[in-house]
Order: sequence, then structure tokens, then C-alpha cells
Amino acid sequence: ITLKRVQAALLAISDNDYGYCRKCDELIAFKRLQAQPEAQLCIHCQHKVDANSNQHLQIDINTPDQVEMP
Repeated sequence: ITLKRVQAALLAISDNDYGYCRKCDELIAFKRLQAQPEAQLCIHCQHKVDANSNQHLQIDINTPDQVEMP
């Protein structure tokens, strides 16, 4: 947990936005908030973000370097 994420959660509480996904505006499951009180995404949106991140990593790993040899 970073201080920045905790501060964002506290701000969301004061704005009455705590517990809502920042991507789809649906409620974040109570169990998820118990496990990660600073969570900003519902589990469905978090999985999408993770899948996109993993996809980019796989592409980067499998792409040959564009280094010119002298």
C-alpha cells in the first residue's frame, strides 16, 4: 500500500465515492474492500487491467530488439 493510494481512499470517503469502481462506477465488493481497503477498481475491471498489462509484457518479451549491429 502506498501513501498516495491511502490518501485517495480517504478522499473518496470524504466525497462519498468510496467503494465505487473508478472505471465502471459499480460497487466494489465488500470482501474486496476488506482485503484491500485502498482498492479503486472492482475485481472485474482489475482483471481487465491486469490482462492488458500482462498482454503488453508478453508482446514486449517476444518482440526482438531493434538494435543495429555495426
